[in-house]
Amino acid sequence: MADELDLDELARRATAAAQGCLDVVTLTFNTRGDGTPPAYTVGYRDPAKDPFKDGDETIDVPGNAFLVISAVPALSHDPTVDGNPSTYPGNLSLEYGDHHHLQIVRELPDGKSPDGKLDTVNWVIGLDSVRPFRVDRAENSPRITVLIG
Repeated sequence: MADELDLDELARRATAAAQGCLDVVTLTFNTRGDGTPPAYTVGYRDPAKDPFKDGDETIDVPGNAFLVISAVPALSHDPTVDGNPSTYPGNLSLEYGDHHHLQIVRELPDGKSPDGKLDTVNWVIGLDSVRPFRVDRAENSPRITVLIG
């Protein structure tokens, strides 16, 4: 049985791996108490028309096609704790060389939902080209998985 620290470490992570003929990216979240994963949108974005930005700075992302994941409601920092500590202790950039199509998985700055009411956590997956993908959402621990073919 895992102790509390192990469960906490498992509650916030990003992973990428090759599984068979797929590249698989999984974002795992802290629970809001009921185990429900956040809602999400995943879709291709053209940075020539809508660049990746951190404030006024453009973020260069390796790849030729870019899948963006937005999870809502979600935060990268905890505003209820003094100092707003990070809720994600992992790497902000996951670079891989021995995958099928994956070039990079990178966290982007937090944002807002289209209506401006909810906070979002955003990641981009840089790929060698546009590929079919499927998204799965699961509870226990709350996570979003993107399977790229």
